[in-house]
Parts: sequence; structure tokens; C-alpha cells
Amino acid sequence: MKFTFDRQGQMESFARLYRLDHRYEGRDTYTWSKLGSEAARAAYAAAFPNGATVEQFNAWVDSNLAPFPDRRDALRQWIAETGGMAGSPNRWYKENKTGVELQWTRQLDKHDIIANIDYSRSNLNSRSIKRNGDVVSSDIRRNTLYAYLQDKIYIGNNVELTPALRYVHYSSIQGNGSGDSQGKGSVSALTPSLHGQVKFNKKTSMYAGWTRILRPLKTGDYSATDGVFNTPLDDERGDAFTWGLLHTFGKNNNTTVAVHYDYTRMKNAIATLPIWNGRSGEFEKTAVNAKENKQSFNITVDHRLNEHVTMSASYSHMKDKWLSKGGWILDPNWGYSNSDDINVAINSLRPQNHYALNISYDNKRLYSGLLINWYTGNSDYAFTHRRFLIVDWNLNYDVTKDLTAYIVVNNVLNRAYETSYSAYNGRGSAAMPARSFMIGAKYKF
Repeated sequence: MKFTFDRQGQMESFARLYRLDHRYEGRDTYTWSKLGSEAARAAYAAAFPNGATVEQFNAWVDSNLAPFPDRRDALRQWIAETGGMAGSPNRWYKENKTGVELQWTRQLDKHDIIANIDYSRSNLNSRSIKRNGDVVSSDIRRNTLYAYLQDKIYIGNNVELTPALRYVHYSSIQGNGSGDSQGKGSVSALTPSLHGQVKFNKKTSMYAGWTRILRPLKTGDYSATDGVFNTPLDDERGDAFTWGLLHTFGKNNNTTVAVHYDYTRMKNAIATLPIWNGRSGEFEKTAVNAKENKQSFNITVDHRLNEHVTMSASYSHMKDKWLSKGGWILDPNWGYSNSDDINVAINSLRPQNHYALNISYDNKRLYSGLLINWYTGNSDYAFTHRRFLIVDWNLNYDVTKDLTAYIVVNNVLNRAYETSYSAYNGRGSAAMPARSFMIGAKYKF
């Protein structure tokens, strides 16, 4: 519920009350597998003591593992034999947030001033029934106060400077089921920022910015006081820097090039790693505060070939570098080559390079777009292919001023690919959709 009591240009002064609710329920029988028991595994080993041929294995899969959903009767029978359908929900999660926000704005000569304050109370409730019937529940509460003051200063006609100061207070995390987190976590901080933009002429402009970062510890972080170092973690803190340049070429301004660079420097980034413990003589899963430097680069070229055809091409790259504060030795069986280096790990979990080309055709009633994405530099550990090319296409036609018909084809080449990695399910488990078609119409009235 929002009440706006003043407007100056595009800026609003208002008071707002809000409440956000999210509820989730889950049901599970935990396993559907004839190979889940020791007897079943022993039977398989006895049937194929020297390994199964492809034909033998496929026949065994047809008899023992879940059939595809199009074989509905067989699927129902298989489920009944391996535990039955999931019954009532056995997992619940509920979160709600109630708050009040007040914003005041003013235009004073060459200043656009915004002052904002937001206070909220959050509750997180979860409950689950384990396989043995035990009930695990959690009820966690935290209050948050945000406030910021920003001033956009117009210096002449070509320079904008925007300093801002943000205050945040997170109360301690309270509640049952939160373990060692109860009564901890209260933190307050002032985080400044400064951004600016310069227009050198009609064709060239540049922007730059700096922001101080605070990410308070979450509930899961507080339980990580054991492990190798046996010390509580600190809040994540750091700085983010951005820089960009925009330039237009040609007499008719048909080509625009934009370059963007982002650098984030974290002093207390949190990472959970298998670190060698000299006292116990083994590797232990340990949460630590580490240094992290994250860089990203993007360049985009927009070009209008003629009055109907435009093209946009871009390239993006991101790289993380983690630095130990005290020096660790990681478990060499962690799964990556050079596994004692977290940099190898974190940069292997996403494509290193992303190229994109978007060609569009616009002629009165007809619009069509062709989008080409090319990902390269993928790690063999995390992805099934070192590189992959994905093509999407769409067509829109205005039948009348109110009726538009459209066709969308995703993954035109029907390539199998992934853009992320799941350590739990393994390589290739986060597959993206195959080729799909969507035909429809939109009518405005």
C-alpha cells in the first residue's frame, strides 16, 4: 500500500507499507529404485560378475529402473513396487517479511536529492519429516533497517556526479532451530558510493563508479565455527569498481561501441573448502574468510545496416581469483586438476567466453530476430562439450493494429548443452531444453 505525497520531475516522495509471503511444500518418498537395497545390488553383481554387455545392461534397465512417462501403466506399476506414490507433504518452508518505507525527494537547483529509509521484520519457518519419522523444525527471526541519502549533482551540461551514503543495521538472528546462530549476527555499517558520468561530445561519453560492499553473515555461516581454524567468520566486506565507455561512429551514427569493465575486491569472502588439518592429520570441510578478486569485461557493437536491418554483437568474460589469508592445502582428491588451487575450481564451473550475435529485421508489420550464442572455454570436468553454438529465432507479424501473430523457435540446431554445473548430480545433469516451438497470437483490447 503506497501513498505518494509529492512529485518533482521523475522523482517521487512516498510512504509505503508492504508484506511479502512465500510458502513452499514438498513431498517425497526419498527413493524410487530397485537397486537401492543391498539385496538388489548383490543380485546385480551376481548376475553380471564380469560386467554386463550393452544389450544386457539395457535389458536390465528396462526391467529395474523407471520407465519413461509415456508408458503410464508400466510407470505406475514400477512406482508401486518401489515405494509407492508420495503422500502428504513432508517438507514445509515459509518466509514472510513485513515493512514500512519512507522516501523523500527534492530538486534543488543542480541537485536531485533522494532520502530513503526502510524497516522490515523477517521470519523464516521450516519443518521436515525425516525417513525415521523425526521432525526437524526451525523458526528464525531477523529485523533490518536500511537508509540511504543520494545526491545527483549536475556540473555544467556534460558532467553528472552522484555521491551516496547507505546505512544498514541487521539485528541478531533469533529463534529456535538456528543452533549457534541464536543471539549472534547484529551488525551495523555505513557504506558509501560514488558514481559519475562525463559526456565529452555528442558521440562519446564515459562513466565510472565505486561502491563499498557489506554482506552480513547468513544463518548457515554461524555453524561453521569448527573445522581447521575453529574461529567464527567475519561479515563479507569489499569494494566494487565499474568503468565504461560509449562511442558512436559514422556520419549517420549507425555504429555504437560500448565497453564495460567491472572489478570486485572482497576482503572477507566466504568459501567452504576441504583444508588440511595438521592436528588431526586429515582434510576437513572448513568455512574460511578469504580474499577474492572478481573481474568481468564486456564489449558490445551495435550497427544499423539499413533502415530495416540492425545487428548487435557482444563478447563477455569473467574471472575469479581467490587468495588465501594464511595459506591452506586443499584435498587433492577434490576432483579438479591442480585441486590445491581454488582458482582452478571456481573458474571451471562456467563457460569462460560468451559471444552473442543478434540480427533483427523490422519492416512495417513484420519483425524477425535471429539470436546466436557461442560459449567457449568450457572445462571438461564440468561440461560435456568444450564449446557449443545455440541459435534461437522469432517472427512477429501485425495482422491488424490490435492483433499480432508470432512464432518462436528455441535451440534451432537442437544442440545438447549446459550453462551451469551441479556437483551433486554430476557433469551434464543441468541440461538445457532441446528444440522447442511456440506459435501464438496476442490481441489488445
